[in-house]
Amino acid sequence: MTPLSLLPIAHATAQMSKDPSTKVGALIVGPHNEIRASGWNGFPRGVADTLDRLNDRDLKYLFVVHAEANAIANAARSGTPTHGCALVVTALHPCNECAKTVIQAGIRKVYAPLPEDDGRWAASFAIASEMFREAGIAVEFY
Repeated sequence: MTPLSLLPIAHATAQMSKDPSTKVGALIVGPHNEIRASGWNGFPRGVADTLDRLNDRDLKYLFVVHAEANAIANAARSGTPTHGCALVVTALHPCNECAKTVIQAGIRKVYAPLPEDDGRWAASFAIASEMFREAGIAVEFY
């Protein structure tokens, strides 16, 4: 068993997202393939995820916490260590902002889809990949 074998659970976690266009899930997986934390893309706790906010792409992006950051925050809230863990992500390669958080959390391996080559996220994915390389974080694409 590998962390990637938990991908179906990450996909189920993604379904918790209320985002009408993209649902992303993330799992933090410990060295014995135990799920330590999960997260999905959504608004911060206590912030109203109204249809007006969710359906306005520019506004939505100002509110949304990405799945990777949510999983790390959920681990922190419960006092769960992330150092040396793996991260399993659905739908999208981590962005540059999430990559910084992943690195700071001590996560050592990321399982993610191949980065999309679209104009909107291409630069962010390229910087994320560069940071992962420099920080010694292994990335396995599926």
